[in-house]
Amino acid sequence: MSGPELASRAARLTPFRYQGDKPAVLWSFTGGFPDPAHFPVRELSDCLAAAAGEDPELLQYGSSADESLRYGERSLRQALLTRHGDDLPPGACLANVMLTQGGIGAIELAFRSFVDPGDAVVVEAPTWGVALTLARQLRADVHAVPAGPAGLDVDALEAKLDALRAAGRPAKIVYTIPTFQTPTGTVMPAANRRRLAALAARHDAIVVEDGTYAALRYDGLAQPSVQSFDTEGRVLRVGSFSKTVAPALRTGWVTGDRALLSVLASARSDLGVSQWAARALALFLESGQYDAHLSRMLAAYRRKRDVLDAALRRECAGLAEWSVPDGGYFFWLRLREHVDAGKAKRLARERGIAARPGEQFFGTPGDGGQLLRIAFSQVAEERIPGGIAALGEALRSGAAGAAAPERGTDTARPEGGR
Repeated sequence: MSGPELASRAARLTPFRYQGDKPAVLWSFTGGFPDPAHFPVRELSDCLAAAAGEDPELLQYGSSADESLRYGERSLRQALLTRHGDDLPPGACLANVMLTQGGIGAIELAFRSFVDPGDAVVVEAPTWGVALTLARQLRADVHAVPAGPAGLDVDALEAKLDALRAAGRPAKIVYTIPTFQTPTGTVMPAANRRRLAALAARHDAIVVEDGTYAALRYDGLAQPSVQSFDTEGRVLRVGSFSKTVAPALRTGWVTGDRALLSVLASARSDLGVSQWAARALALFLESGQYDAHLSRMLAAYRRKRDVLDAALRRECAGLAEWSVPDGGYFFWLRLREHVDAGKAKRLARERGIAARPGEQFFGTPGDGGQLLRIAFSQVAEERIPGGIAALGEALRSGAAGAAAPERGTDTARPEGGR
């Protein structure tokens, strides 16, 4: 097909529209996608060109000789070790850092390396649906522990781990997102992180600490990682550049005990990450451009978060409850009991709103029906109020009788709102 023919066909495509007779998506509050407006295109282009100019071999596969095939390009691993070395024990080196195909590549590698069919895996409820899918694909025995305002309920986790061990089926992996949890946006306190690391050591379990959103902090003080409390080499901490730089780089990482990473390295079959992209990212970090970019991006996302919170107060007060997250991409809405959630979600779709129903984040049928995740990251700031106004109309239409307040009233302020 010629270039003009391709251009003509592309021009006929309608963006943001489902196939068939499904409604158009006018506001995509659904996935955890970064805003392309904040991709550092020029800076990355310069770094990619500089990396290729340094060494054309970077466009090759990695090498077994320097472990770059299994562990990834050395300069980016060194940059990550410098940034995250405080999470690791004294004497940590490059053997404690591995590059992966995004954060999900690290999580999948950990699950495949340590979980056999029938092994117990403990997850938060709610949690990221892909982690549930991975565990099920491996035919693991998945156990859910509640996640509340302080993240994973460590008391409930301790009881679950004790019960599994007593039954002769000790947990292999505990998967958690302690900082800006998906989907709730909560942050686990430092004391609970310390307890979690200790529980992992006592039960000989591996904690997969998903830190994908940890750098996206708008307010509050950073908490120490779970890994920083790990004295027995039981915690694998996952990170990614997908949310902070660009997903198409497909570059994430995992840090942890050398013995654990050696197991991951032995299980790899993906021929590693792009050496070229990794070296470009190392240059991006080393030059200081990453930190400047991150600062600008966080300011933009903070504004979006605040615009969305204000719109929710105006349009959804009395219809839903939520807390304003200190970071990440998501608001977690709990619809009031007088709102028919099924009807409201259907009406929202008909009005062009795409959002994630709460049911997708639980491993058991029937859970999460009154919950809704709103992602603000990829919607233009000026379009957020219109989308939330349409959502408010859907919620009011889904409310029973006169129980729902009029738009803009203050009869029921959302929990934790500002």
